[in-house]
Amino acid sequence: MSGTIHVTRVGDHVAVLEIDNPPRNTLGRTMRATCRALLDTLAADLSVRALVLTGRGTAFCSGDDLREEFEAVAGGGTPGANLLDFGRLLDQVESFRAPVIAAINGWCVGGGLELALCCDVRLASTAARFVCAGRNRLVGGPSKGERVSIDPPAPAGSGLPASPSLRAGQCGRRSSRRTGRVCRRAHGS
Repeated sequence: MSGTIHVTRVGDHVAVLEIDNPPRNTLGRTMRATCRALLDTLAADLSVRALVLTGRGTAFCSGDDLREEFEAVAGGGTPGANLLDFGRLLDQVESFRAPVIAAINGWCVGGGLELALCCDVRLASTAARFVCAGRNRLVGGPSKGERVSIDPPAPAGSGLPASPSLRAGQCGRRSSRRTGRVCRRAHGS
């Protein structure tokens, strides 16, 4: 099934981008191109004062569709090209002119976790689950160089080191809130 990204408006000033690519809401080449074009359109619309990024179903996002990367390399393509393009999407979200809110409704895996961390605010439902996959993989971007860590700065006054370690594996919603990776938990989806 080919995925899509739904765009809705909440009132006059809030846009919602909803990733819909079941079952994991991966962002392969086509989905990334669609997302980037929608981000460009919304950035040009000065009535948009906030952007909410979420996923449909039981996943927020699982990052890049790695099957495309494997197929491209097997066909003679440049290794890492998909990951570099994913990094460009992350840069675009991070530099969006209005605040971007990640509404994390379920599984937030690998590059999906990086996507959430690029947002200004992260709100997690009680169904949210976080998995850091491929932590040591480098994802380059044209304007920001290489990304070597997905750890955000610790919240001021939290007593946590500036770059707490996120080990490969699952991270629950409670520890995500405690370490500052999630700003607030909400019941529901």
